[in-house]
Amino acid sequence: MDIANFGKITGHEDTADSVVKDLDSRLDALKKAPQADKVPTAFVFDSGSDIVFTSGKFGAPQAIIEAAGGRNGAEEVEDTWTTVSWEQLAASNYEGSACGEAKSFYQLALRYVDIGCIEH
Repeated sequence: MDIANFGKITGHEDTADSVVKDLDSRLDALKKAPQADKVPTAFVFDSGSDIVFTSGKFGAPQAIIEAAGGRNGAEEVEDTWTTVSWEQLAASNYEGSACGEAKSFYQLALRYVDIGCIEH
């Protein structure tokens, strides 16, 4: 709906319609794809140092993770983009993550090298 509205406002309705159709097609493909027996938990890691910047249940990544058949490891956080502790990240026992900054990945890996959900 937002994309269609932006298209209308900016005079690019055809482009917006094309983008919406493409996104709808991708979502349909995800729905038809084989699903895992167990719903995997994913955690969006945007950046972090003493605290972790991530997306809660009201952020766009929540819908993306759900559409892909997963569960957001921060779905209990009632916010869009927010911070959580490293302990909250570990407690989510996630199977996968998406990192916002590649340079931060090494720093992150060092912090959770002993977490059970990480296979070496």
